[in-house]
Amino acid sequence: MKLNDGRTFSAKKAVSCIHLLNIGDLVLLEGYADRLYVIALLETSKKQVELVSDTMNFKSKEVNNDADAMQINSSSFNLHATTQSINSVKYQLNAMDLSFSSQRMNSLTKVAKSSCAVSERFVSEIDRVHALNINYSAEMLARIEAHTTVINGEELLKTDAKLIISG
Repeated sequence: MKLNDGRTFSAKKAVSCIHLLNIGDLVLLEGYADRLYVIALLETSKKQVELVSDTMNFKSKEVNNDADAMQINSSSFNLHATTQSINSVKYQLNAMDLSFSSQRMNSLTKVAKSSCAVSERFVSEIDRVHALNINYSAEMLARIEAHTTVINGEELLKTDAKLIISG
């Protein structure tokens, strides 16, 4: 530490002072002789304040964060919430391995797009799709396979191909 009059001395950061200190910061010191501690960061020379700790635990009834932009970088991220609500203009999640588990899922969207190399879905009971129109397209092979297959066309059932094999 260096005082305005040029004197220098050593001080440890108090456990309660979790800010990352920079040259030029104004700090509050407490102690005596060779046991001085930085108690608080009063003014910083930087535009951002960094908190540094091996572990941080927050216990509160409510935490509010109001920011123009928020970024979380983590090698492992777990979120446990009884009720969760995310309201965002843009929400982006990038993960190498993403697991999602839910008793019930409701999704309401104007446009939904999904792109993947291999897709596999398992439905243990009934898979229902209610739509005005359904358009499935396959470049090579489209196959419906079942013990019993029923295709109903209330007014029209049309098959169109160069070759149709039945039986």
